[in-house]
Amino acid sequence: MLAILALGAVIALPLAACAPGAEYPAVLDRPEPRADAPMSPDQLKEVTNSLISDRDHLSAEAKPPAVAPPGKPTAQASAPARKRNQPATTGGTQAAGAAPNP
Repeated sequence: MLAILALGAVIALPLAACAPGAEYPAVLDRPEPRADAPMSPDQLKEVTNSLISDRDHLSAEAKPPAVAPPGKPTAQASAPARKRNQPATTGGTQAAGAAPNP
């Protein structure tokens, strides 16, 4: 009888070490309180304004050149190309199965 219990313990021990979820904390465990206090509304506003000014500065530096390099169409030249790709509409035909409006 003792041999069966020992054999069961030998088999159960490695299986228990590989149990799924063993590396996760318990459900009711809570993290420790923060060491630093959260930002005050004034600090948050200051940081937000700083990020916005940095973004505006970087986007101003990254503006495309005023003259496009040769071989590349400008935004104005590509507008007619977009119109060519759209299907022609005459306004006189109805889609199949559409009932006429009185």
